[in-house]
Amino acid sequence: MYISGTVAAVREAAMHGIPGVAISHWIKRPWEIDWEIATRWTSRVLADLLNREAKSGCFWNVNLPHLAPQSAEPEIVFCRPSTQPLPVVYRQEGEYFYYVGEYGSRDRALGTDVDVCFGGNIAVTEISLGSIGASGDARTNRSKGGPKSPPKKFKFNPEKLTNIKFG
Repeated sequence: MYISGTVAAVREAAMHGIPGVAISHWIKRPWEIDWEIATRWTSRVLADLLNREAKSGCFWNVNLPHLAPQSAEPEIVFCRPSTQPLPVVYRQEGEYFYYVGEYGSRDRALGTDVDVCFGGNIAVTEISLGSIGASGDARTNRSKGGPKSPPKKFKFNPEKLTNIKFG
């Protein structure tokens, strides 16, 4: 969710009091996305979400599964967001640094959006701006402890990385 441009756009809208829905489609390579099916699923989800009252400081994050052709219609499952990180590998090419993450290798905590989506259903998660980056329950915006210190600036040093192959 943190590296998603789709989620970033809706998160920014929510920061300005504009309700929104981020919809992403998992791509299970080498399969192609069937956009007619994706449109049908998106219409189902939006028909539900657009009939709900928008909460201030919140937005919806939707993840569509990538199913084999002729699969059964997926269920819409309201669930909590995953806190398992996307496994990434970093590489350097000249003066540029890249990261590569294989989404399908991500851990699946039971009942989270990643688990629901990888399990073949449509994952719908309500995200509260107050919960992003906080320890606690993202659905109820309960944070443990006091305010967090601002994050330190990240300075990338490829020599400090371990188990990474460059080149």
